[in-house]
Amino acid sequence: MVGTIRKNKRALPPEFVNGKNRPVATSMFAYRDNCTLVSYIPKKGKNVLLISTMHDDDSISEVTGKPEIVMDYNCTKGGVDTVDQLCANYNCACNAQRWPMVLQLPEVLCIHLKRFRHELMFSSKISSAVSFPLKGLDMRPYLHTDCISKVTTYELFSVICHHGTAGGGHYTCFALNSGQWYEFDDQYVTKVTPDKVQTCEAYVLFYQKIRSSADTIRDKAEKISESCGENVQRTYISRQWINRFYYCAEPGPIDNSDFLCQHGAISPDRDLDIDKLAMVVPYDVYDYLFKKFGGCPPFTNLGICPACRALHKRLLMEMETFMQVSREAQNQDAPHTHYLSTSWYTQWHNFVQKRNQEPPGPIDNTKINLNQLDLNEAADVPECIWNFFYNIYGGGPEIRIKPPSIQRTGSEDSIPENTDDTVFNIPVLKRGRTESNASVASSSGAPEFVIPTLKKDKKDVKPMIDKTMYSHGEPMETTQMPNNGVNGTDNEFGGTQEENCVETGISKNESDIVQNHLSNNVGKKLASAVLTNVDDDIDEEEGEEIRNNKRHRRRRKNLVNSSL
Repeated sequence: MVGTIRKNKRALPPEFVNGKNRPVATSMFAYRDNCTLVSYIPKKGKNVLLISTMHDDDSISEVTGKPEIVMDYNCTKGGVDTVDQLCANYNCACNAQRWPMVLQLPEVLCIHLKRFRHELMFSSKISSAVSFPLKGLDMRPYLHTDCISKVTTYELFSVICHHGTAGGGHYTCFALNSGQWYEFDDQYVTKVTPDKVQTCEAYVLFYQKIRSSADTIRDKAEKISESCGENVQRTYISRQWINRFYYCAEPGPIDNSDFLCQHGAISPDRDLDIDKLAMVVPYDVYDYLFKKFGGCPPFTNLGICPACRALHKRLLMEMETFMQVSREAQNQDAPHTHYLSTSWYTQWHNFVQKRNQEPPGPIDNTKINLNQLDLNEAADVPECIWNFFYNIYGGGPEIRIKPPSIQRTGSEDSIPENTDDTVFNIPVLKRGRTESNASVASSSGAPEFVIPTLKKDKKDVKPMIDKTMYSHGEPMETTQMPNNGVNGTDNEFGGTQEENCVETGISKNESDIVQNHLSNNVGKKLASAVLTNVDDDIDEEEGEEIRNNKRHRRRRKNLVNSSL
């Protein structure tokens, strides 16, 4: 058997999954349980993973330079089996038929019947009758030889029906409760017979395992619990497993992992909720259940795990320190001076968030390619965040970001020196940024640096008047009229026209244009002030209707124009 294997499998070594930095036409081999795993790079950025039970060596074809596993797979390409090891049968192409293969039976079996056919132009409903048993559905003919389920018989407890066509319809439900079938149609609930349920046009069928053997075990466990006195030895069992024991035909082995750590003690995160997560039972009851289902050993000590408590304290301190210094770095706008591997940072973040139990290990920047920088793999961070991670985990290599070169001119002041050596900033990790004039250099020969801010000379600049404000829009309002009229030599700027031309930096001709425009607008205001109000002959009772009349507006406009 030979076939491809998916890259998202956790059992695969990381070196086999990541092939970005590997040379073209290279291969890697791994061996386990009569299986050979190969990783081949046919072209840049392409990684092919194959698994085979036919090959047990690292033989490579002398003609093509490809592994023999790849050559054999290309000759057949039998497909991919998604069941166990994701390998395909080493056979020639032939007609095949798809069939279900069950490895483990669920407690509730949901069967969805294909009642609707969707074509390219239209959809239709399939109303064919489908027979289904109410009791005694045996799933043994559909099981794989490696199936671990012992209870294989199901009974029906609910049915969903569809009434109508593919364009619209109505849903109803049949449900079994205490041996009696009921029909649920919106707010109407009626009793029905089993024959009506069996002859309905079913759309979705719900089966559950028959719990005959489980009921016998539960009755025996309750009798043992009643016979035990108050002074007997007691132990703790997870309430989740107790619920499965009472409502499932196969609850599985006893599992206390919801409140126990990997060391077999109470996890620090579950200390306050231990009464809600665990249930006290007599030791004799636990011994009887352990013989029937197996599982974890008895748990009698409610002490918190010291190793997990120390780890919890360490992770909490790391995360709090990281967030605190991160806020300080954002406020101080610290420059980014180092590159940090984003994949390593993701491992650290998952570790402090308790998504992974193993620490990330030393910093690994070897995946950062300096010749062809990948911004998804390298993130630029300040020097203090690098020091924070390096002092805890070590590793490397340290990669510094070289600042862009700055050319000084004679009009620029001398660059101030940085004297603040006490800044300790850790910003939130973000994607790296690239600039056209930035480069990357190794830290072995890179000196300390600061990117300064250039300051230009501050010269006294005389205020300039925006000349466009006098030629567009409303006329400029004057606070005081000149004594000799609008055409006098003293204007509103507090001096003569010639003096203001020099002060404002405009020419004399431009000043004349401004003065003429100002005179015309002020003259219009004075003329409009002495006009007879054309609305004086309108009574208040007539109101706005006459004032807005078209003829009245024309009359008012003519009077204004003639006056001007």
